[in-house]
Amino acid sequence: MLTADFHSHTKFSYDSATTVNQLIQRCVKVGITCLAVTDHNEIEGALRVRDKAPFKVIIGEEIFSMGGEVIGLFLKEKIRPGLPFDETLHRIKDQGGLVYLPHPASGIRKSKLSIETVRKYAGLIDIVEMHNARTLFERESDFDWVRELTARHHWVVAAASDAHSIWEFGNALVTMKEFETPAQFLVSLSEAEIAFKKSPLWIRVFLNHKVRKWIRRHQSNDA
Repeated sequence: MLTADFHSHTKFSYDSATTVNQLIQRCVKVGITCLAVTDHNEIEGALRVRDKAPFKVIIGEEIFSMGGEVIGLFLKEKIRPGLPFDETLHRIKDQGGLVYLPHPASGIRKSKLSIETVRKYAGLIDIVEMHNARTLFERESDFDWVRELTARHHWVVAAASDAHSIWEFGNALVTMKEFETPAQFLVSLSEAEIAFKKSPLWIRVFLNHKVRKWIRRHQSNDA
């Protein structure tokens, strides 16, 4: 069995200072054996983690499309940001990847997808992140439309830490069977068990832009 997290960031994201080595050490410590690295508009961090990690790594990217954020999993090439939402989804699919909808019920993100956009292209979505450890403010009613579309389109449900710091890895753990292909991944995830807790508020307060810049300036050249 694998212990997995499907949404995480390294210092190759503008809002994270976590180095590749720090990420790997932390994942080993908390028992993560499968990790999707999903930096903002970049796959370089994911490739470096894959080359060094002693565990399974999924190459992902959290892409800022014209319609909002979406994650591609099992990517082979970087997808550039700023494309129309539907074109972004098709580019994920063209690589044999899976379309993963992150934090759909978060109402405070600037890059939040509209309900109308998600409804229009729901048939191209494979996975929905029903639990995001970093989402601080959400109401049960915010999930009504997510649950409706999940049932209608048979999306597979996931949970993730959305870790931007080493302290956040382990906040969402998915226990699932081994897999080799994206299709096998979907089957395994559909049968998975989820352990989930919210990241504490101090994480978001502490990791403001000034602190991240200070960490970047004073950390080593470790990738």
